[in-house]
Amino acid sequence: PVKANLAPFEAWPHWGKPLSAQQERLPDLYPRFSDFIALEHQCDPEGKFRSAYLERYLLGTAGSA
Repeated sequence: PVKANLAPFEAWPHWGKPLSAQQERLPDLYPRFSDFIALEHQCDPEGKFRSAYLERYLLGTAGSA
């Protein structure tokens, strides 16, 4: 219920916590989310430092940014 109680406040999720429930909302919650995605691609174009977690919870949302 904590996530549900915080939802009206558009609270930013903590990166160290599982984000599955809010994954589709990340671009809306973080005003510069698309800048982060662009920077990630610029700094790591070959994806050497990506992980399954980043792919699933952060980079997988890039299409909706």
